[in-house]
Amino acid sequence: MGGGKEIVRNMSQLPFLGIVSTAHINQPFLQHLAQTCHFDFVSALSDQDGIFLVVSDLQISIHTHHQHQKLEYCSGFTEASLAYRSHKTSIHQEPLAEAIGLKHGTPLTVVDTTAGWGRDAFILASLGAKMIVLEQSPVLWFMLMYNIHIYKQQSDLDDILMECFWNKSQDWLSSLSHDDKPEVVYLDPMFPEKKKTSLAKKEMQILQLLLGKGDEDESAQLLQASLKVAAKRVVVKRPSRASFLGDVTPSFSKAGKSARFDVYVMV
Repeated sequence: MGGGKEIVRNMSQLPFLGIVSTAHINQPFLQHLAQTCHFDFVSALSDQDGIFLVVSDLQISIHTHHQHQKLEYCSGFTEASLAYRSHKTSIHQEPLAEAIGLKHGTPLTVVDTTAGWGRDAFILASLGAKMIVLEQSPVLWFMLMYNIHIYKQQSDLDDILMECFWNKSQDWLSSLSHDDKPEVVYLDPMFPEKKKTSLAKKEMQILQLLLGKGDEDESAQLLQASLKVAAKRVVVKRPSRASFLGDVTPSFSKAGKSARFDVYVMV
């Protein structure tokens, strides 16, 4: 994994401007991540168009400035609602967990090909799945790695299995040998943009700045790559009323609160 700045330029609409850090205990780990991504540390935020990461020992946030609009979002696995779900929820309360076929006491390896903020992967890991998380954005990968590090420092659930790779999902999947094929592959592609819609939530606007808006053709190609390697099933998260990704009919679908999960069972 190299060439961090080049990947940022190719993927994001904005340049990466630097890391503002007040961390002490975690500074060595931050420096390791920064070196991997070729990110620089800076002393303060500026009004220049671009992306900053602001980091302390307890949290990490992303700050973007684009066309006179400033956005800030603090992601993490210790936020109250997510922490509650990870401690109190059960498999039967999580439609995604049921869709992937997770069962208590039965090990299951799941590859999340579109990690984003990592919330789905974190919940599945807290329920017992062994998660392999793929993220092609170096900024998001940096945030995921740091949030996993913070969570393991602060939580009694340090046995959560969540391994994160900075890579393009199709390339990673195509590199697998027959013996390395995962049991389940999960896709949560950017939902196709509606013609008439209100402004997306702040965290979605930031994802679009980092990754671009949803491309159905690319997502359909990722589905085909996933179907070739999954040993048991592929699960795709879709808007409730959206067509099947790539017009490929699933074995069945599982309804969620605001989306549905299309399940492709390997025969």
